[in-house]
Amino acid sequence: MTSPLRKSLIQKIHVAKGVLGWDEALYRAALVTQTGKNSSTKLSDAELQSFYGFMKKNGFKPKPSSKKREVHAKIVALWAALYDLGVVRNPSDDALNAFVKRLAGVERLPWLTTDKANPVIEALKSMAEREAAVAWGEHDNPRVCVLRAQWRRLGALGVLRINKLEALDRFLMWKATPCIKSHTQLTAEEFDTGQRRLGKWLRGELKKRSKASSARAERSAT
Repeated sequence: MTSPLRKSLIQKIHVAKGVLGWDEALYRAALVTQTGKNSSTKLSDAELQSFYGFMKKNGFKPKPSSKKREVHAKIVALWAALYDLGVVRNPSDDALNAFVKRLAGVERLPWLTTDKANPVIEALKSMAEREAAVAWGEHDNPRVCVLRAQWRRLGALGVLRINKLEALDRFLMWKATPCIKSHTQLTAEEFDTGQRRLGKWLRGELKKRSKASSARAERSAT
């Protein structure tokens, strides 16, 4: 009986064959050259993996599954949220890749498989809870939770005249959307704009306090 792994590898090889535009003669010739066998069904699991790797080296680029794209997008969104919450200082892809490597042992996010993604996601969510008091359970939409946490952090820093969610709605009406609406009803684009605006403000205030703290430390040391 064909194992699920073996069946998947054979399917991937035939997909790659079509994408590369190999006709039957070229495909069989490549098989014989690389493995000494003229059919994928005759290959061992190791040979299937090796031949699939050969096809990728020769130009085949597999498209990530919809689930994998969704998981990667979630990780990118959480990383951006941590930057806009003032937790992550370096929002670059290189910094995110380094974080993924520490947690999952892969060099880059695009190489992260769905079965290894959960620890990365949970670590990012825990950072947001621990460092920025994000309450993921306070709303069904995690974007709302991030906006509220940003607003609370600004309130804790003493820079808000009105430290209430109604004031958050007014801020977002001014900065993110011309329409009068609750922050729970924003479009994806408006959420992005609002989060970035609040993030810029929050990072600026945190930077001021860091400089002031450093200056005090220098004065006390002299």
